Amino acid sequence: PTAVAYVLSSKYDVNFSSFGCYTRSLEKLPEKYKLAIVQAFFDDEGYVHDSNIQICSANKKMLLFIKRTLENVHIHTGKLGSYRDYYRKDNSISKVFYFCVLAESVSEFKRLVGFVSPKKKQYLDLILKIRKRGKYTQGNVREIILNELANGPRTAREISLKAIITAYNLRKCYLYPLEKEEKIKRFGKKPGKGGGVLWCLQ
Repeated sequence: PTAVAYVLSSKYDVNFSSFGCYTRSLEKLPEKYKLAIVQAFFDDEGYVHDSNIQICSANKKMLLFIKRTLENVHIHTGKLGSYRDYYRKDNSISKVFYFCVLAESVSEFKRLVGFVSPKKKQYLDLILKIRKRGKYTQGNVREIILNELANGPRTAREISLKAIITAYNLRKCYLYPLEKEEKIKRFGKKPGKGGGVLWCLQ
């Protein structure tokens, strides 16, 4: 988003009081530039859930601009919500705003906005594949899990991309039962910030 602000301010005369802040001149931009801004924010602040896409920001005006831009191209979004997040340097608590792109508009979001981030692109594709695939039998998914783990430890997210099932359902319906059967076990966490739980064969 900061890079987008620099380009808009220098090339398209969009004046920002501080980079990343909403300004009314954004509303006058052509639609393709608005959607490019939306993509930049989703790449940075967006998250692909099991059935929808969410974006969060402390900048309420900017988030409302993004929401309006999506609705104007018939990408339906949920209500704007908020939660208290972290303490600032002055000891006040930051308020973070968020909204979701509804499940019914995920395919249109991919067509008009999408992600540059490889991981987010993968998870977005997973949501769409789940809708297209037929029903799996329980045996199919168990076999995929065990075959994947035979090649080394994996997170639920990583296995879900192969099994074409949401990470939540994979954990609830397959990983936890297989753990109880002592066929698989937890193997610590994947290195890096926010690394998921790794699973491996017993």
